[in-house]
Amino acid sequence: MTPVSVPFPFYLLFFPGRAKSSPSLAAEAKRGGEMDGGGGEDGKQQPHLVLAHKLFLLSQPDLDDLAKVGLRDDVLAAVKSDDMAALYESLGASGVLETDAALLAEMRGRIEEETRKFDEKIADAEENLGESEVREAHLAKSLYFIRVGEKEKALEQLKITEGKTVAVGQKMDLVFYALQIGLFHMDFDLISKSIDKAKILFEAGGDWERKQRPPQMFYLDSPPIPFADPP
Repeated sequence: MTPVSVPFPFYLLFFPGRAKSSPSLAAEAKRGGEMDGGGGEDGKQQPHLVLAHKLFLLSQPDLDDLAKVGLRDDVLAAVKSDDMAALYESLGASGVLETDAALLAEMRGRIEEETRKFDEKIADAEENLGESEVREAHLAKSLYFIRVGEKEKALEQLKITEGKTVAVGQKMDLVFYALQIGLFHMDFDLISKSIDKAKILFEAGGDWERKQRPPQMFYLDSPPIPFADPP
């Protein structure tokens, strides 16, 4: 399985000895602009980690003005693409981006409309379909909140989805989604709790592919770190 490359040096939280080999800010800014956020099925949320990396670079005082202009353009494009209204408002308040009230209202309007559609699908599944379909409808709403950057709503919806989840492998997936939320928002308490929960689920079962996701989430220009022995 191809490792998922994460641009922001989150792996330094767990493997600080690698910090000595970190590239310069200028090189990182150039590299950040070239990332496309791909990664296949296991990289569905990776574009947000690419975005987090660019926001991290923008926070560095030594970054030159030309690089900042390019990064701001990239950040704005990513925010608009995923209707990340909460992040857009926050970045406007902090001076990273200039806030366009009309654009913010448009994004919030689309989020409200999509949320209504997800609620309708959940209601339909609960009335006319089975437990599996109900779970999938709740999961879809969870992933949407992750995509638009609504942290608290995403975590709340993941918790609801977990309550409708039986399989250990699927529970692992939910923990990985929560971990990615923690990484994006730099919520160290959520990161720690998610890792602890993942370890418990690893002991309870799960397939080889899922057990290899944690090291791949912190993968950066180095071979993946074994987290479990293959069967």
